[in-house]
Amino acid sequence: MKKRIYSILLVCLLAFALTGCAASDVTRKIMEKGVGEEKAEDGYSGKETEAEEKAEEAADGDRKDGETDKIEETADKSKDGLKDKTDSRLTDDKNGKTDARKNDKGEEMTGDQEDGKTGEDDFSDIHLDLDNLEYSCNRDDFPSDIAFANFRHLSGGAINESMFYRSVSPIFNQYNRAPYADALAMEAGINCVLNLSDSKTEMQTFLDENGHISPYYEKLLGENKVIPLNLSSDYHKNTFAFSLAEGLRRMLQMEGPVLIHCIEGKDRTGFVCLLLEGMAGASYDEVVADYMITFDNYLGINQESNPRYYQYIKQEEVDTLIRYIALEDEDVDASQIDIHKAARQYLYNAGLTEDELNKLEERVRQ
Repeated sequence: MKKRIYSILLVCLLAFALTGCAASDVTRKIMEKGVGEEKAEDGYSGKETEAEEKAEEAADGDRKDGETDKIEETADKSKDGLKDKTDSRLTDDKNGKTDARKNDKGEEMTGDQEDGKTGEDDFSDIHLDLDNLEYSCNRDDFPSDIAFANFRHLSGGAINESMFYRSVSPIFNQYNRAPYADALAMEAGINCVLNLSDSKTEMQTFLDENGHISPYYEKLLGENKVIPLNLSSDYHKNTFAFSLAEGLRRMLQMEGPVLIHCIEGKDRTGFVCLLLEGMAGASYDEVVADYMITFDNYLGINQESNPRYYQYIKQEEVDTLIRYIALEDEDVDASQIDIHKAARQYLYNAGLTEDELNKLEERVRQ
């Protein structure tokens, strides 16, 4: 009897022991799972080995790169599509073709109406690199030598139109315009040149390289009537203002008429002419009108042929320059700025004295 009891007890103890081990194993697994989840929440990957983790990261990187390539490809296609569409519209407008859309009544819409508004245009559909314009260098594509050489007198306010002229470079023949500008300078009787873009060494190099196709300019250079300023195209630099002031100071000691030029007669020339026209009391509309002739000469863009491009360039170029010389923020209406006052202050800050400013103003006015 005792042996049977002992046997039963032994069996029970064995069973209990086995059950306890299983329970411990289950408990251990549950605890390990909980710790794993807790680490995962803290950023732990839960991978058994570092190799597995790196392999998955590499796979994720490949997927991301693939997605990025697709996004960039789509963006490039969209950009190219916009450029082609816009360039095509610009070409049509230049050739006198109007790709006007119509409303539901069959009436042609203006640019603002096409955008569904009559207020300020954001010009988000216009793709035009104003710093790198592309245009023909063939004289036959232009109506006159004057337009081809972007040659004209300054205008606006009380300016002496027979005293100040502007043009492309009559010496640097990259755009095949130098001989035309040189001939027009001789015709206008230019006696002093403010060369904004070149150094004296560069000017001599140009003459030697182009076969001396600018005889009148070469004559003025030999008579020390050309003032080389070698200005950077970045008018924000202090050196630009200081060098310009020195050039104007030297110009005041010479007889006119004066020709102002850079390479294209567009940016640096446009900036300096804006200052001189401002000194002559030119209005905002007069300053804009003269500045925009350059874009009509090169691209055929004017208020009639393409009013939206005209307004876009006016906003991006002329308004920006006026606000800059007046030290005004970009949200200020440029048309309300006193350009005369701003021009005088800019040149005063650049180094001209009040007496020199008065002489300059007397010189630019009739």
